[in-house]
Amino acid sequence: GAWAANAGLPTVALELLQPIARKYVPRLLSNADLWALAANIAIASMGGPDIRTRFGRVDAKHSGEGCASNDGRLPDAAQGAEHLR
Repeated sequence: GAWAANAGLPTVALELLQPIARKYVPRLLSNADLWALAANIAIASMGGPDIRTRFGRVDAKHSGEGCASNDGRLPDAAQGAEHLR
């Protein structure tokens, strides 16, 4: 699905990760693992904790395979940073 929390992904993160994905996906890791690794590195680079990345995720074949239970659990990018705790 198109979640508001993912609003910045196509315009920012996707461009940054595309060269890495072209080089390593799917030969060495999945897109899902690449995104998880990128998120963990971003958290650490902003002063957050180091999070161990566990690999082995399988990419969905289409967006309908997404997990609807995550809807509403992520920060809403359309609301700006003010709504974050």
